Amino acid sequence: LTRYEVAGLELMDEGAALTPNFWRAPTDNDMGANLHRKLSVWKNPGIKLDSLKWETRNEQVMIYADYEMKNVSARLNLTYVINNQGALKVSQRMSVNPQSKTPPLFRFGMQMQMPEDFEMIEYYGRGPIENYCDGIIVVTWESIINVLQSSLILIFVRKKPGQKQTFVGGSN
Repeated sequence: LTRYEVAGLELMDEGAALTPNFWRAPTDNDMGANLHRKLSVWKNPGIKLDSLKWETRNEQVMIYADYEMKNVSARLNLTYVINNQGALKVSQRMSVNPQSKTPPLFRFGMQMQMPEDFEMIEYYGRGPIENYCDGIIVVTWESIINVLQSSLILIFVRKKPGQKQTFVGGSN
């Protein structure tokens, strides 16, 4: 996904894209086990679009994108559902050839760069800082992005295995 506009508001900067992501920053334990090298094929799994189809069903647009990931002997299927309010739901499914010697995943997710002029972030979870499963109740958090970015840079200079972001349910 490279362009997303709702009610005249461009939600993605030019050149930005919502893309599959299979890599994360290695932790100290990962480095000790040499996983950042053993799993490095997931940095660039060789994604190539094979098929792109769409249909309208129940006043929603459904987009189906099928990819081959040659470097990891896998197939990736993305489904985008856009309703008449502009809400977007993205689902992804991956299947790996069971005969291949593909290493395990570091991460299975999506990533995108938010427009620079977005100043607020809101998400449902236990807060923007390190937390634990027995922490505070789940609430909706709002923060000014500049404050959030500067505090996260100080807190998460390098990801550690013990640092937790538990139950982050969604974001706006």
